[in-house]
Amino acid sequence: MEISRTPDTQIEQGSVVAMFSSVEDSPIDLQALRAALAKDHWARLPNSAHAIDRIVKALGVPVPSRPNGSLVDVLVPRSRFQAPTRSLSARYGMATFPFHIDTAHWVTPARYVVLCWSASIPSRCPTLIFDWRRAMQGVNMHLFEDALFHVRSGRHSFFAHALTSGHRFLRVDPGCLRPINRAAERALTFLDDVLSRAHPTEIVWGAGDVVVLDNWSILHARGPAHQIDARTLTRTLIRPRA
Repeated sequence: MEISRTPDTQIEQGSVVAMFSSVEDSPIDLQALRAALAKDHWARLPNSAHAIDRIVKALGVPVPSRPNGSLVDVLVPRSRFQAPTRSLSARYGMATFPFHIDTAHWVTPARYVVLCWSASIPSRCPTLIFDWRRAMQGVNMHLFEDALFHVRSGRHSFFAHALTSGHRFLRVDPGCLRPINRAAERALTFLDDVLSRAHPTEIVWGAGDVVVLDNWSILHARGPAHQIDARTLTRTLIRPRA
């Protein structure tokens, strides 16, 4: 859901109506952001790169994607030969990435993913998002509850089911998950079929755009990248406050 910022104008977002100012240094309406995330599980804030710190702090605690790493990752498309071993880039290179959640290799994945396009020109490399929670309403999820995977996480690898008790999140990432039982294989086949018939939302990045994803409800993928596309997409992972 896009949260627009126009001077003295109410912008309707489904059932949520928010008021924003066009002044760059004015506060982001964090209440409207939380409402959009609760309703649609994602939100887009155009021209809001200047407020990224306020957005992150309002949602929880930023955490590094790797031990002793930076709180902000710069996501750069890489060829299969340039990419780190066992990464999605090593498998798919500049081609379209499969749908996944970030930090699926954590015991509890990050709750929110905050992406920011800080370049002054639009990107030709879109981000695709799919709301599995909404798309699978009415579907018997026992298959995913029974689906057991080996989750590769270096020395801290572990076994986990795709869907947690209480359906908090759906663990999806072909880069680090290996099916262990028949239920896992059937779950992957079922999800592939759902995604093949889905119409994911395509985010085309404009200057200063910020997108917040509820990582427990939204699967995302990178569209095909271009070598000459100066991609300066940053990512911040957020855990809820205790």
